[in-house]
Amino acid sequence: MHARVNVNEMSGDQLCMFRDRMRMALATGAFEKIAGDHAAFSPDGPAAGLVWNRRALARMEQALGTTMPFWDSASDPVPQAYLDLNYTDMSGNVWPNPLLGGRKPASAGTTTTRRIMNQFPTGQLADAEALALSRGTFGDFSSVLEDAQCLVQTSIGGDMGDLDYAAYDPLFWAVHVNTDRICYRWQTTHANVSYASMANLTLTDGTGSFDSLTVVRDLSGWQRTPVEDDDDAARKRTPPAATSPSASQPVVAQSAPSVVSANTATTGVQMLANGSALVQRSTMITTVVNSTTMVTADRYLTRTERRALPPKAHVLLMVPQVMSTQAQGHIDVMVESTCIAQVSLFGMGTTGHLHPKDHVIDVTFAFFKMQSPANISNGRDLEAFHSRLTFKAFNASSSLVANGKIPSYVRVDTY
Repeated sequence: MHARVNVNEMSGDQLCMFRDRMRMALATGAFEKIAGDHAAFSPDGPAAGLVWNRRALARMEQALGTTMPFWDSASDPVPQAYLDLNYTDMSGNVWPNPLLGGRKPASAGTTTTRRIMNQFPTGQLADAEALALSRGTFGDFSSVLEDAQCLVQTSIGGDMGDLDYAAYDPLFWAVHVNTDRICYRWQTTHANVSYASMANLTLTDGTGSFDSLTVVRDLSGWQRTPVEDDDDAARKRTPPAATSPSASQPVVAQSAPSVVSANTATTGVQMLANGSALVQRSTMITTVVNSTTMVTADRYLTRTERRALPPKAHVLLMVPQVMSTQAQGHIDVMVESTCIAQVSLFGMGTTGHLHPKDHVIDVTFAFFKMQSPANISNGRDLEAFHSRLTFKAFNASSSLVANGKIPSYVRVDTY
């Protein structure tokens, strides 16, 4: 497999191939099998969730037979690749775009939905990404990064904000590859960090149990041949004229594996409409590469890191012990009639993952805009800014459920 790339930087051939692989995985049920594990096995807590996510990405890429791209949501709006209604394959056949949505479980009976915000919060996401990368422990880093990921998914809305169904949307996987990219970047600059919370923690997915400490230290998903060095993947083409979709697709039959271990990915035999058999081979999910030997690649740097900004003082809003909710929602942070940030409440659905969580938001820009003139080192200016804040809580149907003050405070941090 070649290196993971930004979906907006894929060539026409690369995107076409990825869509073909996703279309086949949706047709055979291989995609839904792994997507269903997210609600069934995803652990409670941001640190464990990051580790579980890394293994899920490796399993999905094994099922697809190719790497998945990432969406840099702090820089770009929802990629057009996930919004197009149709695409044309290499043979000139026109297909429905498999990245537009997926099938939910039979009990839900419909395809996935989205309600994308008109003003996507790229600014808050960029601030959250920089804040996460500045944290010194894996626990603090994962907590801030989880907030950013939840903000992305609730800003897409619909099923993407619901733990029961989010993973059935192909866009979910572009979001989570990006989350793992940021995690990889943090790990390469914290090579000697302790993963005490991962020690002796066993996680589970549809293939069985696995050791979390091994997975969190495995960065092999980000050490692959750059796509520009892959002649087959980098080929250019002129898209052929559109035709009607063909009735079937060529499939190479293989022998089914006799033994499947807990550290392998397999989908078994899938019978297609044309009578061919598609067998996903059972292979090791990853080859472990320890973070201490990892060489940083420029293509995985964040926009903030590319600018090499010097450390500066930031105003952080702390909103402690916010209870998670069964249905998705959000809390708008207001200064008078202006919303300056959001606390995202990812819908936990039927999983039972209901617990309080501390949220940290960078509100530096709003501080200087709303409290002008202001001195970031002046406690009175900080308190005056904080006194102007109110909060509006909304539920999944965008109905206002609470309005006023909630426990919070501001502090200054330099990074």
